[in-house]
Amino acid sequence: MSGGRGIGIGVEEIELARPDDLRGPVRRVRRERHRGHAFAEPHFDAGVDVHHGDGPQAVFWREPRVLTVSIHESGRTLFPGTGGLDERGAGAATGTKVNVPLPWGTGDGPWLRAIREVAAPAIRAFAPDVLVTQLGCDTHHLDPLAHLRITRNAYREAARLVHDLAHEVAGGRWFATGGGGYERVRAVPLAWTIWFAGMRGIELPDEVPAAWRDAVRAETGVVPPETFSEPPCEDAGVAADDAVDA
Repeated sequence: MSGGRGIGIGVEEIELARPDDLRGPVRRVRRERHRGHAFAEPHFDAGVDVHHGDGPQAVFWREPRVLTVSIHESGRTLFPGTGGLDERGAGAATGTKVNVPLPWGTGDGPWLRAIREVAAPAIRAFAPDVLVTQLGCDTHHLDPLAHLRITRNAYREAARLVHDLAHEVAGGRWFATGGGGYERVRAVPLAWTIWFAGMRGIELPDEVPAAWRDAVRAETGVVPPETFSEPPCEDAGVAADDAVDA
């Protein structure tokens, strides 16, 4: 499933995103459990879209059986302006809503650290029965709407990390949506190919198929990359690492 949306403002829908794309899969899992299917109570909902996943967070704000983690560009520089460290849930759910707001210019290293050192320990401690993730690729350094500097190399590593976590804590149960992404040749198709190959445990060759590149160039006039890997980008350095440490 691609095109998943994770942003919402109160009960108002906006053109960019709706609050319920990830709510549906999580609630479907809970319904199946009550019908006798083998799902335990805790569920995990994560977003690595560049925008804060405020919709799922709001839906499950008081729900202690759902852990949400959002790794995103700080609301100080990007819509919707939420996702601070102090947004942790309410009532019995306090502490089950986790946010990692990253500064403008964050690159691969701190972004992957956020997954390894914040998201992964939280997932292991929570021990969910199923992972539901929103895999936006508008974190890519070529995306026109945001300001992070993530490369396709980091997506490949992140896909391995989440795949291993899904099998470690959730019996391999992992539901994903594609999420945002607005660079349609050099980012979105390659990023989602990397992520969904990672879900299957498939190691992609580095070379992008020539037939696909020729077809895309003919349709768009843009020359696609020859490889899934790409050179690293400079990032925000210490400021980004400080954000992960916080």
